[in-house]
Amino acid sequence: MSKPGAMRMKRFGLVFAGILVVFVLFFFLFRNILLKAMVKRAGERLKNKYGFTLSLKEARFRGISTVSFVEVLVKTSEGDSLFHCAETEADIKTLFLFLGKVRLNKLKVLDMSLQLNRRHGHDPLRQLLVKDQQNKKKIDKKTETDWGELSNRLLNKVFSSLPAETQFINTHFSYSNDTASTKWYIPQLTFQERRLRASLTVSEEENTNTWFAGALIDPSTRSVSLMVYPGKSGRKNLPFLKTFFNLETGFDTLRLSLYPLAYDNGELQISGDASIKNLRAHHWRIAPEDVRVEKASLFFVARLGSRTLSIDSLSRFAVNRLEFSPYFSYSSDGHWKTEGGIRMKKLNCKDFFSSLPEGLFSGFKGFKAKGNLAYSLDFSIDESRLDSLRFNSSLTAEQFRVESYGQTNFAKINDVFTHTVYEKGQAVASFEVGPGNPDYTPLDQISGYLQNAVLCSEDGDFYYHNGFNEKAFRKSIATNIREKKFKRGGSTISMQLVKNVFLTRNKTISRKLEEALVVWLIENRRLCSKERMLEVYLNIIEWGPGVYGISQAARYYFNKKPADLGLSESIYLAMIVPRPKWFYWNFDEAGRLKPYTADYFRLIAGHLMRREIITEDEKNNLIPEVELRGKAYEKLKIASPDSLPALMDTEEGMADEN
Repeated sequence: MSKPGAMRMKRFGLVFAGILVVFVLFFFLFRNILLKAMVKRAGERLKNKYGFTLSLKEARFRGISTVSFVEVLVKTSEGDSLFHCAETEADIKTLFLFLGKVRLNKLKVLDMSLQLNRRHGHDPLRQLLVKDQQNKKKIDKKTETDWGELSNRLLNKVFSSLPAETQFINTHFSYSNDTASTKWYIPQLTFQERRLRASLTVSEEENTNTWFAGALIDPSTRSVSLMVYPGKSGRKNLPFLKTFFNLETGFDTLRLSLYPLAYDNGELQISGDASIKNLRAHHWRIAPEDVRVEKASLFFVARLGSRTLSIDSLSRFAVNRLEFSPYFSYSSDGHWKTEGGIRMKKLNCKDFFSSLPEGLFSGFKGFKAKGNLAYSLDFSIDESRLDSLRFNSSLTAEQFRVESYGQTNFAKINDVFTHTVYEKGQAVASFEVGPGNPDYTPLDQISGYLQNAVLCSEDGDFYYHNGFNEKAFRKSIATNIREKKFKRGGSTISMQLVKNVFLTRNKTISRKLEEALVVWLIENRRLCSKERMLEVYLNIIEWGPGVYGISQAARYYFNKKPADLGLSESIYLAMIVPRPKWFYWNFDEAGRLKPYTADYFRLIAGHLMRREIITEDEKNNLIPEVELRGKAYEKLKIASPDSLPALMDTEEGMADEN
């Protein structure tokens, strides 16, 4: 470089250094004024956006880079205390401040409290989460929809904002509404040399529990290793869930590790593993009793793209000795598509049944079998092509043999047994299923019209499937997605029979899982013939208010024997099976069937004709009318249109639908 050039560079360096010195001097001279201006603007934003008021006793710099806030207080628009902090000290990385970013070296917070009290229609939490629509900023469409890029930016912000040293002392959090409340107290939380340690004491419904947490967090690699455990052994519920969602759940130890997060070619990869010991959960929607898992573990590899989410087939999930390999993908580009599945490797029956979570399969307690079992599930759904929906589920057995049924004899359906009917957990009727019951009717003494009308209505492929009608189930899923609500179920007669004979009427996850396993056992292991299953089904299901079995039904509606039921009468009885207590609604004030029932009669008649149960002439000449006799007619006469709603609510209610 020439001498004049070197001189120009030197002068430029001196000028730049001079400007920097002036800027630094300006900052240090006026930094407290700038800080107070920032606090004032923050208070104005809280006021304008949420209606909250901000006040504090002191906000100033101490030393070269330490900011101190004393007695910070935020109140709601109703004047209630929302947030209070006695003192906060933050050591700021000055260089980043000059670049317009806030990065902390150290953070110390003393006596902080956050109170979210919902009362009299005022909900400060909702005010915090829901932004004022008039002030909402427009978000770049790409940023809003690019899941991977957005998640990566958020993770970068979290990890880069972590101070090297953090200390929270005496932190309180409380939340309450009109019916429940929870209080959390963290005596001390520290983060130093990448290690986080904390304890949490929770008070809910006169119960106080303590939990401990420890974590290793590495911001440079964006990785986390976490462990959570209760302070003492015994029944410890996770906070908040029991009070506000009626979910009791706890465990002995939870471990979670997130491996270094990678972002490449617009895709964020999140991988890690987790394990839990002695998991316990109780909720009326899950099971009527505690569900317990001795140990469970998970290894996962997930990817987030612009509009895609996937779980790699390398992922593994284990419950006790059951080990599964799940895979899943979801994409949304104008319309959504998803596919996935799960594989359970071959496992001997002893390990399979002993590994079932306690409380989910109560009927299999003590069940013993020999052989091996394997399970697979595959599905694919395209919102734009619902008719091509794929769903395949298979539990396969190898040299399977039952050694003991345990507490539930799943073969009892072949013999005489006593059936008890439950409604809302209460026994309402009990009767023998067998020749000792005068109302019991063998299959060959039940009208062929009735048998086939019920099959066409409830389960057209009953004699051909193995308990699960996957074709009907796929059609059910497609219909429910298309209608955006639950409109059609996929239960087979086998499933309905198992629910009635062996299980409770509770609509729980455990009942549906156990129902599937019992159906597989009965159908695939040939514990009962199809003819016997249909015979028992027709003799125990409800056909009206307090009417159980086809013999009572034929007498209640038509004063006939089951063998004498005609075509119209059989189609009518098949029509009311899904909602037997609602038979009143099918008739007008004159006791005639309402016009809408004609469509159902034509539909079932069409099925019967194609099955060659009736001729085309019989189908064309069918009149959608029935003449009620006996108790059903008497009940209809006294049930005026005005009294029907009250009668249904108080006397009968709605039947349990599968």
